[in-house]
Amino acid sequence: MIGLVALVVVFGMRKPAPIGHWDNADGQDRFLRAHRTAFAVLPTPAETIDVRTDFGFVRVYRFASAGAGTTGGGNLPLLLLPGRASATPVWADNVPELLRIGNVYTVGLSIGGWTAVNLALHRPDHIASMTVVDPVYVFADMPLGTIVRSIPAALPWLPGSWRDSFNSYTAGGVPVGDEPVADMIEAGMQHYRLRLPQPTRISKKRLGRLDLPVLAIIAGKSVMRDPQAAVETARRAWTSRCVRPKACSVEPAD
Repeated sequence: MIGLVALVVVFGMRKPAPIGHWDNADGQDRFLRAHRTAFAVLPTPAETIDVRTDFGFVRVYRFASAGAGTTGGGNLPLLLLPGRASATPVWADNVPELLRIGNVYTVGLSIGGWTAVNLALHRPDHIASMTVVDPVYVFADMPLGTIVRSIPAALPWLPGSWRDSFNSYTAGGVPVGDEPVADMIEAGMQHYRLRLPQPTRISKKRLGRLDLPVLAIIAGKSVMRDPQAAVETARRAWTSRCVRPKACSVEPAD
């Protein structure tokens, strides 16, 4: 009886993970299986590093570039940040070409772009330049219609087809069934519980403080924000302080 009481007390006083956690071991295993399948098409990493941070461990893969140093960038690294519920395999189609680049800049996809911009605002010392690919909560708010469509996809007990439907919607309508990367993302959406608050929009004033070269790629048909509003925000934030206006043009991508 004493042991049972002690167990109840310990369970009641336990502190959940500060960032998030897997809902169960089976869900984590499902994500890892999908991750391994999607990862198989990537080049073999030269090194796997687990970095301890204040928020837990971060898994980092280093892919060696045989051509580094031939394009003027030396052996400086290129850091890729994935989006929500995703991981390294989302960059599988890009890594082989990017390994030919020697320059240093951050690339962020979706919420990874939001993370990259915040990194550049708070810790810019080791960043030479930055590229953000269709980032969310950076240049414009997410449309109400997309938010509404995301709600069923975020409920883990609903069928996986609902999450596949939302992922297809955000990807321009392309089918995502039987795609290893899509399976990985769907598993992450279903089984990983975030505990951090929803990201907030980065203000135009803060964007104007970025003091490094930035390439912002804004999809012209994106459903994650109003593309034209995003372009206008970027233009107002940066071109007014640009020394060479032609080098600071901001245009939506088709």
